[in-house]
Amino acid sequence: MSPREISKVFIIDDEPICNKLCKNMLSYHYPHFSVNEYTDPDEALRDLEKGEDPDLIILDIQMKNMSGWQFLDKYNSSKKKGKVLIVSSSPDFNDFKKAKDHERVYKYIVKPLDTLKVANLLEPAKIL
Repeated sequence: MSPREISKVFIIDDEPICNKLCKNMLSYHYPHFSVNEYTDPDEALRDLEKGEDPDLIILDIQMKNMSGWQFLDKYNSSKKKGKVLIVSSSPDFNDFKKAKDHERVYKYIVKPLDTLKVANLLEPAKIL
């Protein structure tokens, strides 16, 4: 996945500070990205149903109201084309394996995010 292939990004994490940090780092490294932040996965799903079609979704898997895996199941049933990048504090091998085997998941990044991880978001390595 190349930065030139991306214009619209959704960040979905129930922690507002994580969204803000990710958005700021994305803006620094990829200033042409249009970024929507969501602390509620249901709100992101509603925007998807209204016609939004992000090229990339940056998704936390450990959220209170809906897990990232539940969101991914709902998103996967849509006709949207975007890839998903998982960002999680979970170093659980089962999560890594599930992400690796999922057709929509482009990459799995372990929190905390830092500028080097964000700069390399689109590199082909599956886990950062």
